[in-house]
Amino acid sequence: MWLIDCDSLQLLDFQGDPDVDYAILSHTWGKDEVSFADFKALGSVAENETFQIRLAKGGHVDIKETHGYKKISGAARLAKHAGLQYVWVDTCCIDKTSSAELSESINSMFRWYQNASVCFAYLSDVIKFDLHSPDSTFRRSRWFTRGWTLQELIAPREVKFFDKGWRYIDSKQSTTSFCALLANITGVSEQVLVGTTLLTDVSVANKMRWAAMRQTTRLEDTAYCLLGLFNVNMPLLYGEGVRAFVRLQEQILRETDDQSIFLWGIPPFYRHRPDALHGLLAESPSLFSLPTSFDYVQPLPPSEFSHSAPSTVTSQGLRATMLLVPAQPQGGDEYHAVLDCIASNSQRPSADLTPCIVLKRLWGDQFARVVSSDGSGVLVLEKHIKDTDGAYTNIYVKQIPFYSLPQILVRSAWQSPQVYPVIGAFPPESWDASLSMIRTKEPRSGRVIAVLRFGRQKTPPVPLFDVAVGLYRVHGQWALCYEKRPWSTEAPSLQAVYSRSSVIKPEEVLSDVHNYINIITTEKMKRGRRFLQLEVSVTAELPSHGSLQPDPVYHPTHERTLAGIRLSESITFGTRSCCRVDAHDFGKARGDPKIDYIRMQRLPSDDFPTSHASLRTRATLQHTPRTSQLERALRKREASTVRALATRHTGVIEKEYLGLRPIHWAIVHNFLPGLEILIDLGADITSKTPGGLTPVLLAVMSRRPQLVYCLMEKAWSTLKLQSAEFTRAHDTDRRETVWHFLAAYAPGEWGHPDLEKVLQRLRQVEHCGELTFYYQNWIGELPIHRAVATGSVESFQALKRLETGGSPFTACDDRNRSVLFHAACGGNKKIIQELVGLGALIDLGDDLGRSPLHAAVMAAQPQAVETLLQLGANVDNVMHAIGLTPLHLACLYGYDGCVDALLQGKDVQVADVNRWTTGGVYFQPIHLAVANGWTKIVSKLLADGCDSISGACNGYLKSSRPPLTDLVEGELVMLDKSLTALQLATSLERDNLAEIADILLKVQGNENG
Repeated sequence: MWLIDCDSLQLLDFQGDPDVDYAILSHTWGKDEVSFADFKALGSVAENETFQIRLAKGGHVDIKETHGYKKISGAARLAKHAGLQYVWVDTCCIDKTSSAELSESINSMFRWYQNASVCFAYLSDVIKFDLHSPDSTFRRSRWFTRGWTLQELIAPREVKFFDKGWRYIDSKQSTTSFCALLANITGVSEQVLVGTTLLTDVSVANKMRWAAMRQTTRLEDTAYCLLGLFNVNMPLLYGEGVRAFVRLQEQILRETDDQSIFLWGIPPFYRHRPDALHGLLAESPSLFSLPTSFDYVQPLPPSEFSHSAPSTVTSQGLRATMLLVPAQPQGGDEYHAVLDCIASNSQRPSADLTPCIVLKRLWGDQFARVVSSDGSGVLVLEKHIKDTDGAYTNIYVKQIPFYSLPQILVRSAWQSPQVYPVIGAFPPESWDASLSMIRTKEPRSGRVIAVLRFGRQKTPPVPLFDVAVGLYRVHGQWALCYEKRPWSTEAPSLQAVYSRSSVIKPEEVLSDVHNYINIITTEKMKRGRRFLQLEVSVTAELPSHGSLQPDPVYHPTHERTLAGIRLSESITFGTRSCCRVDAHDFGKARGDPKIDYIRMQRLPSDDFPTSHASLRTRATLQHTPRTSQLERALRKREASTVRALATRHTGVIEKEYLGLRPIHWAIVHNFLPGLEILIDLGADITSKTPGGLTPVLLAVMSRRPQLVYCLMEKAWSTLKLQSAEFTRAHDTDRRETVWHFLAAYAPGEWGHPDLEKVLQRLRQVEHCGELTFYYQNWIGELPIHRAVATGSVESFQALKRLETGGSPFTACDDRNRSVLFHAACGGNKKIIQELVGLGALIDLGDDLGRSPLHAAVMAAQPQAVETLLQLGANVDNVMHAIGLTPLHLACLYGYDGCVDALLQGKDVQVADVNRWTTGGVYFQPIHLAVANGWTKIVSKLLADGCDSISGACNGYLKSSRPPLTDLVEGELVMLDKSLTALQLATSLERDNLAEIADILLKVQGNENG
């Protein structure tokens, strides 16, 4: 161990743990720290000479002028003043170029801090002033957010805190109030800080919760900085990533049988993925903060009636013995695994809380963790569970568990001498050509595993048809599902077909049945393993390419459903406006939930009412004179009156006036002093408006950053919401979180200083930014979806800056609409360009086959149409519903600007004006424009070479607007006989069809003449 002599500032080497007293420094690293090599070299320089070191940002500086050196000399000065001769500073007392020394130092560091006579905690970003203020620099110091400083707070007997000017603040053992402040900031109990509770008496889960919100520069250090806290040692392997934290837990399990180590929450991203499987060990300490229904957990003592059954790591996974209670009385493959620990809640100290996790039996004794009913992965039951309710079972859980999936074999049983083998597959790694087998690795129920292309084996091969294959989970078993598609020039690549077929949902089949592709599925068992066989055959004579139509999707549980699907309803569903204005009336959301579920939210409403007259006409709730007086005082901004009324009349701050509580009125009237008074008097900051908005969401929607910051600080400081609990406590009945509201309603406020502070706190609360993007609302939209759908560059760039991992920019919502799809509805050119640059698939279709180009047209965004075409979008992309192209939709809705963009693009592909629909309903864009009376569009189509004479349609779509909605949709009208565009114009009754008929007659006369 290297120590610094406080007189000479020279490094001295002590073998093992030194037998001398020493001080130790705790601090956060800056940009110009002094390394071991530089500090050692400084010792050989004459006192009157300068020693230059190179800065990380470039240039050189005298080492004694750096902040790093000043910290070393400051610590030495304090040590000398405390009567100590030596001091240890991590920046210059560890030779980090030696991996052996670095490993030894990190494994010994907790002991070094523990053995120090005193620890000086230097907080370089703190000014000693009003420590207990919620906004004090002390509370917000970076020192409390770093992983390494946790052990530096706990291990030493005495920790003295100093501000940036080396002014003494306080000591963790000096006063009860200061120790309580440290406990409030860090979550570490006062008893642990003062040493009356030993670390060995604290559960694994509680220790992990202390570290949950802390950050480290290197990912592996989230594990290495906790070694001493758990009194374990292990080698350092930088580069292993999250595996380091898993190794730490494996090492802990070798030292303890505390099952609270399994008491961590599954990230919200998996809440809507019921098929996702998880191991028993967490990948980050942040996950231990997700269970929020308890404050403290303690392992149970050893049982007197059972044999020892230690948890061990084996080649078959982590072995553990747990009490398994069936999750459903009727049985099944899910169990509540009752952990050998007890939990308590400070709000309800008398409650008997039993922590459980949810396990799914995969096969035999192999299990995996899955999400619980509330999505967290942890259940805290209040009822008493007896041993007889379940059975103690030896289980094995792999850290990366997987289902016992059937092997999918593909066989040919051709009815003609001509052989049509598999000539391609996507993804290529999913197909084993030598075994004629589809590899099943990590399926999601209803998602496509592979798309196989069948064709003639020539040079080059001639493609004929594609089959998308997936698995559906039915009653605990995996069953085959597939979709048959003819090969088409519209989607020549297998990747394009795979993108369009990513979800197999039989209820959305939109085409007629053709029997030229025959598929038979069979099941076989070989040595206890399931094999599913897909036997593909074709009729002796394949029809020509022009008559090939996609076959329906096959699904084992929905065969009867297919016949009942009406084509007209499918078309209406597919042509219905894909986005809507997000309108609220003081938090009361408008719209039909059944319709809203299939429509993304596009723009926030600007009609947020502030008129009391309009409020009173909509009021339905009773009020009292006192509540109306309090609302009037808030409106007139009379702080003293607000305090007097709220103090004098007990309970008035929680009574409603016109549906809103006083805390809501303070936000409506933008009265910060009134809001602060109400909060100080105990107003419920989680109370909701009739529309389900908490005050925080109401403030965000009202675009009032100061009020947002005030409310959030109160939630964090008073309610101690230090985890994702905050986000879940402030969402709507449609699971819209504060992140969704910030993305949608705060585009003009992203640069506001109060909002910047909010974002920094949110990043700490939400696991240091790891889960920012993974909160989904009721239709699976992430905050990034909401941001781009508003067309706000500010919101998009802000979320982009906050992104710390994963690929949220290519994520899809529950209808398989991509971020680019939402951005096309928002219409912002810059956002669209950036998303494509970030890897967004430009032609990726949603569940209905609608591409981002379709979305741009449906949202009437001609600039977005132009941008997508310039970036290479396929102008004639077709929807599943009868092959509708973007031009068809533009002619249906009457969007002139979109028609112009599709037909008059510069240096880009232009739309096919004569494109026919498919699937038994045949019409061209001209028929839609004529039938809906769009005179200008008819003229534009004709000018671009549309054939209006020979083409006869057997039906068309009529643009309609259902009453009391902002919807636009296409209603299918089938004709008794086929009609040309001119015949359609003369047979329908519309005011302007006579003018259209004249235009068509003139064109027909010119062509005949």
